[in-house]
Amino acid sequence: METMVSEVTEMRKRIALAVLFASAVCLLGSCGLEPIAFNGDDSDTESSQTNNAQADTDSSDIEASAAETTTEPQKHDPGFEKGVWWGVGHNDDWYYEFLSDTEGSMVYQSMGATLSFEYERNGNIVMFYIGSRDNVKRATVSDERDGQFTLSFDGGDVQILSRQEQKTLGEFQFYSTAKLIEMLRTKYRAATAKTPQRVETEIDADGNIVIRFFASENDDKPYTATLDRFTAKGKDSNGKNLDLTPYA
Repeated sequence: METMVSEVTEMRKRIALAVLFASAVCLLGSCGLEPIAFNGDDSDTESSQTNNAQADTDSSDIEASAAETTTEPQKHDPGFEKGVWWGVGHNDDWYYEFLSDTEGSMVYQSMGATLSFEYERNGNIVMFYIGSRDNVKRATVSDERDGQFTLSFDGGDVQILSRQEQKTLGEFQFYSTAKLIEMLRTKYRAATAKTPQRVETEIDADGNIVIRFFASENDDKPYTATLDRFTAKGKDSNGKNLDLTPYA
């Protein structure tokens, strides 16, 4: 009896050892389970997501900044009506030909020279770039109405412009102020054998050129000629008709 009990006890020990050995083998192997992929701890994953989000935010900020700093081409108000305009000042007059809202040409009557210009209008302010962008003249527009407006240039020069029937400056044939002075001086010398010591000019209300010859610096009674610059004809202060075309 004691021998049987001893054998049973011994068998239980062996079974227990077998179970323990099997459990150890299962733990050391996979026991049929799929392995777990390891990509680092949770803190690294969260950091990566945070960095990606920050990069997206920075990219959006850069794009927004670029959109804000992109400057649109500056827009200007429409220019003046195309065609020829006559500008009258105190001592001289000009012809403007506006070719578009940004370009034109002009003739100084005193010189007879034609100059090209660009211009920009913003409200009542006009910037004229005469000959080049470096030669800038700023003017204020006022008294604007059908067929007429006034340009008041910085520095005090004021011109009243009126619309002309001519379509282009090429249709104009005129004598410049300098040419009329030269023609009148030739006639004056021939009649008086004198040379004027001082010359003054102005434009009258009818657009004629008025030329005054002074025999001396103190002369208070000048010889005066009022002439149409297109025909070189007019009258002098003695009431005589003048025709300077023979002296052209």
